[in-house]
Amino acid sequence: MLTLEEIIERIEKSTNYTKDQIYDRILKKQMELSGLVSLEGAAHLVAKDLGIDLLKEFKERRLQIGNIIDGMKSVDIVGRVFFISEPVEFERDDGSIGKVISIYVGDDTGFVRVPLWDKQTKLVEDKLIEIGDIVEIKNGVARETKFGMEVKLTPRSSITTVESAIDLPSVEELLAKHPIQKSTVSYPRVKIKDIEEGPVEVRGFVVQVFKTDFVYEVCPECKSRLVDGECKTHGKVTPKHLLVINSILDDGTGHVRVVFFDDVAEKLVGVKAKEIFNLSPEEKCEKIKERILGKELIVVGMARKNEVFDRMEISARRVKKVNVLKEIKMLLEGLNGQ
Repeated sequence: MLTLEEIIERIEKSTNYTKDQIYDRILKKQMELSGLVSLEGAAHLVAKDLGIDLLKEFKERRLQIGNIIDGMKSVDIVGRVFFISEPVEFERDDGSIGKVISIYVGDDTGFVRVPLWDKQTKLVEDKLIEIGDIVEIKNGVARETKFGMEVKLTPRSSITTVESAIDLPSVEELLAKHPIQKSTVSYPRVKIKDIEEGPVEVRGFVVQVFKTDFVYEVCPECKSRLVDGECKTHGKVTPKHLLVINSILDDGTGHVRVVFFDDVAEKLVGVKAKEIFNLSPEEKCEKIKERILGKELIVVGMARKNEVFDRMEISARRVKKVNVLKEIKMLLEGLNGQ
């Protein structure tokens, strides 16, 4: 939206008032309304009183989402949230648990994916941003990805819900034009050497299990690591035991790091996290290796690039048994399609 300075400049260009005179009128308007509006809000009312259409200028000067290009910085856009992905959890190299939720924002010219990381996910989890909301993003950074155009939020960026000055398509119209829901739940089978960021399905053998703490005490509400039994956000809580398994999967074309979390990890090894919590790291590692090392799996999950180590990693959402007949059928279909 227009800043106070921009509004004053627009009024100055359209009238014979000086900036000081305009600012005095804005302060007076704010006082008339008992301070119930911001200076920007009062400035909009002053412009309206003077017959100046600020909304028309905003419509003309705003960056349309369809005009965003790869590498663009200081991206300021307004659009409607029409799809929100399921949260994806992953483990960082320092053992901490991360989380990402993607929101999809569109206007009548296109759409972008906006990933929310870690604490930013609270915007969705606390329903501060919901499907149908109109959001304004400031100082984003654009990049082209497998999902299409993405706007990344940096420490200088902001995202807030707003009352829009422009007409935007409805959620239904945006979903019809950009069927995100269908594409985000599709996990294409790929060879490990061909993995790109996004949803994937891979088949391979577990060739390595990394020795870590395996079981972590986390907050049952936000899944943050507990420090001396306390969560920074929720205080003293009854800990939830979270099982995390770091492994390497190999399919002959390459290998990739795969992380199994919580229920997925427990189903994979057939043991509950709390049952092995008090074992030593060595005992946990041996028990887990006995159950999965050398095992052939089909892993369905989200692939992302670890920028620090310049490698692809998969956060597993589910694991499937290898169905030999189905695999033969897929192989034959692939050969026939060549």
